[in-house]
Parts: sequence; structure tokens; C-alpha cells
Amino acid sequence: MKIKEYTTELDVDKKNVLREVGHYVIVKEKYNSPQKFADFAREKLHLDMRAEEYVYILGLTSKNHVLGVFEISHGSIIDQCVE
Repeated sequence: MKIKEYTTELDVDKKNVLREVGHYVIVKEKYNSPQKFADFAREKLHLDMRAEEYVYILGLTSKNHVLGVFEISHGSIIDQCVE
């Protein structure tokens, strides 16, 4: 199964649009435990090797299958504010 990573951009009319920036190939499975999310973050996003902090949102179906990945922010904890 291919999970796409997206970013948002403004089109010529200044409206938000999604743009695919990458994808991850995974086995189709339910993400129903913190350990599965941690494994995805390490194995696919390589967050354990990054020099800065990153915040991602994973979009899920009602059956806990991942639809897409969105980077919300990255930088030092002092620079970022996510509420």
C-alpha cells in the first residue's frame, strides 16, 4: 500500500491546495496502537535520526488505515508552537 505525504500550497486564486511531496510503501494494516505509530515514525519518516523536532499528522480512515501524512512543523521546541 502506498501512503502519500502532502503539503499545502496556495494556487493562483490564493486557495489552499494539496501537493504530493512523497510517498511511503507499507503493508496495509490497522494503526491501532502507539507502538505502530512509533514504528512508522522511525522506519518511514526516520524521525529518530533527525536533528530537529518534527510534528506530523497521519490521516486515518474510520478503520485506522493511514490515508496520508502531513508535516505540521519542524524546528527546535523553542521555535515551534503547536496547540
